[in-house]
Amino acid sequence: MFKLKRNIFNLSKKISNKYRPDARDNYLERIELSYLYNIFNLYKEVESCPGNIIELGVGAGRNAILFGNLIRATGQHASARYFGFDTFGSYTPRDLELESNLDPNKWANNSYEFVSERIERHGLKDISKLINGDIRKTIPQFIGQDHPKKSNNYLYCRLIYVDCSAYEPAKIA
Repeated sequence: MFKLKRNIFNLSKKISNKYRPDARDNYLERIELSYLYNIFNLYKEVESCPGNIIELGVGAGRNAILFGNLIRATGQHASARYFGFDTFGSYTPRDLELESNLDPNKWANNSYEFVSERIERHGLKDISKLINGDIRKTIPQFIGQDHPKKSNNYLYCRLIYVDCSAYEPAKIA
């Protein structure tokens, strides 16, 4: 337990000292200890449960990195994965039509490639997997696939983390 806590608290220091590809990673230098602590405690609540972690709304990939590191640090990378669903770059035209409060440029500098590269730089490409597209379509496709992390034709999830800014995708999730 102590080793895991030490790894979590050293994560922000490791990130800020090792990687500085562009301004989109700057927030990792300022990542609040309280956020790390909350993610760590959330993970501890589900650590002994079987299954994967699913996040709906990945953004720039902060939780993909944090949950991927937690899966690896606890030695569960042989049996668990993180799967992150997002449109990576903008809201869907439907979401922008339904919700006038959404900023169509909020994620303009984000992309699937950028988040994938960040995950790879952290050595998590085999643990943290990204699914690109509208979750209204990609979730049913993902669940219907013959997936390597399925057991007896069921996809077990220990945690589904809903972080969508748009209402309809969050409701459907």
